[in-house]
Amino acid sequence: MLASIDADELTEWMAIRRMGFEEDYIYIDAAQANVCKTLANVHRSPDSSAYQTKDFLLWPQDTYRDHDEMSESLLLAMDSF
Repeated sequence: MLASIDADELTEWMAIRRMGFEEDYIYIDAAQANVCKTLANVHRSPDSSAYQTKDFLLWPQDTYRDHDEMSESLLLAMDSF
């Protein structure tokens, strides 16, 4: 991924990490990975194995919360607006 971004984007990602917002991006990553997984599974050949969410994660080494815990966190975050 580093080879495909410019210095401005890298600086922005570094700032996000320093400010502690990376957890928000982990949720976004998981949501986008689910969309990609669904689209890929719809268009895969019938004899191939199904894709998993982890196949499309930008940060596969990070630990992702289960669905119920993520939903609870998102509801709490939305209540703060």
